[in-house]
Amino acid sequence: GNGQIMTASLCGTVWDSKISVFNGTNCSALTCIGGVDDVGPACATASASFSWTSVVGQNYYILVHGYSSNQAFSLALTCTAAPPADPTGVNGTQASICSGAGTLVTLTATGAVGSVYWFENSCGTTGQIGIGNSIVVSPTVTTSYFARNFNGSAFSTNCASYTVQVVNAPTINAGGSGTTICEGNSIVLNATSQTQSNGTLNTIFVGGNGCGAGNMFDLVAGSNQVTVNGFTLNPSIAGAQTVNVYYLVGSYVPNTNNAAAWTLLGAYAINATAAATPTFMPTANLVIPAGATYGIYVQYNANYTDGNATNQVYANADLTLNAGIGHCAAFDACCSPRVFNGTVHYTVGVNPTISWSPSASLSDATILNPVASPTTTTTYTVTASINGCSANSQVTVNVNTVSTAPTLSGAGAVCPNTTVNLVASGGTSGTGSQVAWYTGPNGTGTSLGFGNSFSFIPSGSSTVYARREGTCNTSADAQTSITLRDYVYAANNTTSSSYCTDNSGWNHFYSGNDVIFSVRGDLSTAGTVTALIRDNSNYFVSQGNTALCISGINPGEAQFEMQRSWNVSYTGTLSGTYEVRYYFNTQERQDVIDAASAFMAANPSCAYTYKYNPGNSGWFWFKNNNVPYSAPSYDDNPNFALLSSTTPGTTTNGLNYTQISGVTSFSGGTGGIVLLPGGFLPVQWLHFNVENQGNANRVLWATASEENTQSFEVERSLDGVSFEKIGTKAAAGNSSLTNYYDFTDNNPVNGLNYYRIRLLNTDGTDEFTEIKVVENKFASTDFAVYPNPSSDIIYFNSTADKAEDIKVEILDILGRVVKTEMHKSVVGKNNVGLGISNLQAGSYSLRVTFLNSNKTNSAKFVKK
Repeated sequence: GNGQIMTASLCGTVWDSKISVFNGTNCSALTCIGGVDDVGPACATASASFSWTSVVGQNYYILVHGYSSNQAFSLALTCTAAPPADPTGVNGTQASICSGAGTLVTLTATGAVGSVYWFENSCGTTGQIGIGNSIVVSPTVTTSYFARNFNGSAFSTNCASYTVQVVNAPTINAGGSGTTICEGNSIVLNATSQTQSNGTLNTIFVGGNGCGAGNMFDLVAGSNQVTVNGFTLNPSIAGAQTVNVYYLVGSYVPNTNNAAAWTLLGAYAINATAAATPTFMPTANLVIPAGATYGIYVQYNANYTDGNATNQVYANADLTLNAGIGHCAAFDACCSPRVFNGTVHYTVGVNPTISWSPSASLSDATILNPVASPTTTTTYTVTASINGCSANSQVTVNVNTVSTAPTLSGAGAVCPNTTVNLVASGGTSGTGSQVAWYTGPNGTGTSLGFGNSFSFIPSGSSTVYARREGTCNTSADAQTSITLRDYVYAANNTTSSSYCTDNSGWNHFYSGNDVIFSVRGDLSTAGTVTALIRDNSNYFVSQGNTALCISGINPGEAQFEMQRSWNVSYTGTLSGTYEVRYYFNTQERQDVIDAASAFMAANPSCAYTYKYNPGNSGWFWFKNNNVPYSAPSYDDNPNFALLSSTTPGTTTNGLNYTQISGVTSFSGGTGGIVLLPGGFLPVQWLHFNVENQGNANRVLWATASEENTQSFEVERSLDGVSFEKIGTKAAAGNSSLTNYYDFTDNNPVNGLNYYRIRLLNTDGTDEFTEIKVVENKFASTDFAVYPNPSSDIIYFNSTADKAEDIKVEILDILGRVVKTEMHKSVVGKNNVGLGISNLQAGSYSLRVTFLNSNKTNSAKFVKK
């Protein structure tokens, strides 16, 4: 019958035997269609039989060849139904899926006959994974599926296959985080992607000695580049032999055997007895471009040896044995096939699609390494896509901002001893920046410190520079000028209601940039306070008629007053006591002193003496009480108030001033001298004098006569106004004789000491002498600092007239207070120590302020 499976088998032989099957019209014109060698003794084994498909009308000849002439055997011939036709193909809903996605793929066989059996990775007859025209699969790796028809008794000769490629999502690395640039700069984003996905594909290589010379395996690159990087052979052979492996790329036509176009990859020794499973790697990976086909051609050596010398040359033996039935020219092609199971290892070269987001600041958002130019810190996401499978990664580009110059505020005109607070703001504070302050432009001069503000006490007009110094850049300078108001001897009728308050609480009244007058005290309730300075350009004098002295007539007092005077008015109310500083030219005071002295010398007959402060050339300071002052105004004015609590001083720019303390009401005043004609004093007093005797003062007086006197009290004052009793002497009582008295003050204060004598009469009345003043200058200096220089401690010596609080300050070269301590003075000499070990080396000033008496001393020293 046509299409039947004919099987010829030998039974009972134990020797080497061979079955060859021929077809043809007669024995002299036969064609070998195949056979089997080395048949065994069992008819049921495949190795003892050869099968072919019959064709109606065709004659078949079976040649049984036994290699032993004495061998007995029998030939069995069977006929079975023909296998069904092969499936014509397999369709799949998806040829490529993403790894890990769990995608379901439906496979459907076309050309199905009977039942369709499905196999995985090879065309089998057992171990099916499903039965039916369609199956659903979800592979995790690239897998080939095979469909085979089964008619109930036989499988189709071949399978149809479909490969589902499992594509791994590409790995993508954007370069990590922490990349940092400065604003305005660019950076290359170094992303990398694994552009390959490995896989294997199984096939079967069939080869034989002259049997078509071998079979081929086809691998189509498809839409992606393929790199063949190895394959494995599992030979099903006996003994050792050599296998030739050929490959062809590009021009290869699938399923053809054009051996002349093939390239030998290598000859490999196979030894099945050693269970060899060789894996062969090409000398260099074989790259198949997209769309091209790669063929593998495997052939074992034609002159192989299986260990039996008699089988070395088949042709001779065949010709001899077949002589009785005719010559079979193609006998050597009637050989046993050799089967190789092969696994091809390949790599699908993937060219992923790249996409960056955001893309606005990138040179090209579709490449792995674009240039990024962000203006702010930006996180970029890069996505790599392959056949619909994607992966992403991120990189953050930190953009450090650049700095721009700040603007400065807080400068302008300031009064002396006033802290200036400069503030830097505005502009851009770049990454890691801080404001740096300098005395010169572009970071020159002296570094003054860092921060958004800078405070200092200017010692003169100056310019301060500030700039931002940061991670990315240093900005341009900002600068500001400080004008320090100076003390001046104001011109006539200079007036001001504007004042600024310094660090010591002094309210400095200024006109423009000139300080004309200063007040310390609470002005918060005083309303509008106005200071006025007048300058007559010459001193005032009222001298009376000195010619009367010759006639014994009292000419009256001679009065001299300084040309410059001051006035303060206010619209509110005062609170507490005040101090004022009145700035005057020392020559103006000296002109008055010189004029009074010359007047006394020019009029000896009047025997003028100083009415006040004879030890100070008769000079006194005075003011009006409650009413404005208008020059000249002497002590015969009912508003006159002698100012006894005054202290001389000098400003930082060398101006002379007098500081007046204990002021409870404003008005105005000045200084002057009043002379008394001496010949018209009470005659009972012969004299009254005070003599300085080093560290003591001796008080001397005498009377020409006394009547009902009880005692004399010696009084001393530090300001010429407030006196205290320091000693008592008994009086003569009644006497017409001259009596001499003296008293020694062993504890005078350093500076001016004012003395007067109080006479107590027996009737309870009293009278006072004029006031005498003497100045004590102790041998030790009033203020001294030692040792100088010093590294850890300094001392200062100072003399105090009374016990009071003193503030001790250390100032740096910019006038900034770097250390403050409070101490208590004792009357007389004071010796105080200060620790300076924590100060930086350099020059400093020590300032000591006696808070009650408003006396300030200062000296410079050097810290080593």
